[in-house]
Amino acid sequence: MLRGILKPVASLFGIIMNGIYNFLSLFGIYNIGLSIIIFTFITKTLMLPINLKQQKFTRISSRMTPELQKIQEKYRGKTDEKSMAKFREEQQGVYRKYGVSQSSGCLPMLITIPILMSLYGVINNVPAHVTKVAVPYDQAAYAIMENEDILPISDVSDEIINMISDQNNADEDVINEYTEIIKKYEATIASGENQDIEGVVASLATYNRTDWKNLINLLENKSTLLSNMSTEEIQELDLDIDNNDIRLLKSSLDTVIENEVEVANVSGFLGFSINDAPGWRFPGIIIPLLAMSLQFLQTRQISGRRKEEGNKNDATAGAASSMNVIMPIFSGFICMTLPIGIGIYWISTSVFTIIQQFILNRYLDKVGLDTLIERSAEKAAKKNKYVTGAGNNSGEDSFKKIATYNTKSIETVKEKDDNLEKESETKDSNDKVSDNPTSIKEIANLLKDSSYDKGAKK
Repeated sequence: MLRGILKPVASLFGIIMNGIYNFLSLFGIYNIGLSIIIFTFITKTLMLPINLKQQKFTRISSRMTPELQKIQEKYRGKTDEKSMAKFREEQQGVYRKYGVSQSSGCLPMLITIPILMSLYGVINNVPAHVTKVAVPYDQAAYAIMENEDILPISDVSDEIINMISDQNNADEDVINEYTEIIKKYEATIASGENQDIEGVVASLATYNRTDWKNLINLLENKSTLLSNMSTEEIQELDLDIDNNDIRLLKSSLDTVIENEVEVANVSGFLGFSINDAPGWRFPGIIIPLLAMSLQFLQTRQISGRRKEEGNKNDATAGAASSMNVIMPIFSGFICMTLPIGIGIYWISTSVFTIIQQFILNRYLDKVGLDTLIERSAEKAAKKNKYVTGAGNNSGEDSFKKIATYNTKSIETVKEKDDNLEKESETKDSNDKVSDNPTSIKEIANLLKDSSYDKGAKK
């Protein structure tokens, strides 16, 4: 279900990647790694409005969070319905005051996650989205299927294992390793069931340089095994093979080798293959180390900004600080096990994010926090039609009234309760004045009433 939802997004990104690769090919550049870097730049630019909204919310939160914390502290431990209603009312008043909603901080993240998942889908299967990259994969896939049609691996797998065993003095490790190679080949063939070339191409798209080397070696062994067999041995295995089939086996093998070279050329980047996992060895280890370092710098840039904005006393600041250290290290370890193409994407993303964050910081500093809050509140008021404008009052006057009301929402509730208590006390006091006067004013009123009564009698 999720794959179906993300498919349109992945298709859009695939079109962008295909356009980038075709554009570079006009200059004689055929390289997936460079296309991924440019692709990352374009997608980060497209996501700039989302990032800007997130940064605005983060800055507004630095002013809003202390007020929310005061409300939480005020109603801490109060679980009755009346208190909870007042708590929600005052909390919503703060959100209206700053022109944000409770989901404002989550929405950009919810949008970003499916976008990132779609990006990974494109990078992990470039041939499915870039037509010129698909050509060598398609030709290799057709050659593999042709080779399999002539001589199925299931018919000669045992003979190949025996041949490998003889060549390596029955080394158990070598035999087990080659058994796994045959299993991977069988899985690739199975993905092309009913002549589904796209399935084979998708499987080949995950092959690293070692996988391609093993594939070619297996096809060579199939050809060698058949060439060394006598007519009687071929008949014993019940193989319908002739000299023309042997020639076609050799031709299909040559086609796979030629296209593997082409795949290696378009997949290479600075001496790496984008489908290889970096591992722990040099120079591959450079990719995860660089990805980890840049992500750490990126988180420091964001967390440093939050400290400047006064979130030092935020209850989540300690946890966030720990995550800013743990997550880059964790991503570095993950990067070691993923294809280098993903690592290139992570590095590019961090570089462009750092640059983008720097530019956004300069822009938002120039605008100022007070202006951001004012614009946010005005925009929210218009969007929600909260202010309709009564009588001759202008929109600005109405907005000021709403801001004033929201700013003093906490005090208003308390003042109402105090006024009710005072009215009740005054009423009770007036009822008791005639019985027990205690002030000069009350005595004067009694004398006045007494004089009035006497006059009436006269």
